[in-house]
Amino acid sequence: MNGVIFLKSEEIRKNISHNLVKYRNASGLTQSAIAQKINYTDKSVSKWERGDGTPDIFVLSSLAEFYGVKVDDFLSDGSEAPLPQKPMLQKKKY
Repeated sequence: MNGVIFLKSEEIRKNISHNLVKYRNASGLTQSAIAQKINYTDKSVSKWERGDGTPDIFVLSSLAEFYGVKVDDFLSDGSEAPLPQKPMLQKKKY
């Protein structure tokens, strides 16, 4: 279908959790530090990284901006997802 790939929800959750861990580790930050930057708890970040839940699209967008990647990069299987650029260390205000 025109190069469109459909992923199962389990695959999406697995990819997101894997990439969240990869980007956070590459940035050298803790779950607490990331949580503080996006105004969530470290328990939420931990849950997302374990694959027990997924952040909503607004959080993924904020994290993508923070890491210097695209939202799509969180959905990739990791083979093509770039390592993040230097994260923005200023807390966003909404």
